[in-house]
Amino acid sequence: MTVEELSREQFEELRESYYYSLLDSDDDILEEVIYPEDIPDNIILEHYDGVVFTADDFFCTAGQY
Repeated sequence: MTVEELSREQFEELRESYYYSLLDSDDDILEEVIYPEDIPDNIILEHYDGVVFTADDFFCTAGQY
């Protein structure tokens, strides 16, 4: 499934993962972003465009399908 096909729970997990990867690599990119939910959806959609996910890629749905 693509980023557009993720459930809301999977999308939020992906947003958190992206946020923490930025903290680990270059927190200057985050500027005004204090919490993962402050990252706009379009940033996540753009960053993960073209990536194919499976349910097992997410803690919230691993092993469910």
